[in-house]
Amino acid sequence: MKRVIILPIVFLLALSAAMGQRDKTEMARATMPKKPNELRAESAPVIVTNVVTIPEIVRTNFYSDFGDVSNLKWYRESNFDVVDFTKTGHKMSAYYDPDGILVGTTEVKTFADLPVKVQERIKDKYKGYSIGPVIFFDDNEMNETDMSLWETQFADEDNYFVELSKGNEKIILRVDTQNEIFYFKKLR
Repeated sequence: MKRVIILPIVFLLALSAAMGQRDKTEMARATMPKKPNELRAESAPVIVTNVVTIPEIVRTNFYSDFGDVSNLKWYRESNFDVVDFTKTGHKMSAYYDPDGILVGTTEVKTFADLPVKVQERIKDKYKGYSIGPVIFFDDNEMNETDMSLWETQFADEDNYFVELSKGNEKIILRVDTQNEIFYFKKLR
């Protein structure tokens, strides 16, 4: 009779000890640092392209901003996630801030795209310089993040950037929407 009573008590004690051990193990797991793949599962989805990790929010916002475009190339540049693409035959780049919001776009242009008076003033003031690539920066007025091109930050506004060269010297001029011309940067 004693065996019949003692056996269930021993079983309950063993079960209780096992349950207590399981709770300690789960508690230890909860306080342990997570493995990288466990972190990714809980954080925002990401896109990995050629070793560059682009947050899913950037991709989602890009397609919302530009729709279905071609020749996509994603990369990270200083503080921006960047995508190069072609839209209606125009080569462009879109720059997104750390929150995944569009800062602005750049588009490849030609010197002939500048107003004629600006072209004349540049040719006059920078005689002997060869005219190189021209880029137009279109600011997203809804985002206050300042843009940076050629590792130089500038205020949010639409601008043309004109590359000029003379011998080994290369400089960048900035032309604002009021057709004012500013020296922007010397390239090395």
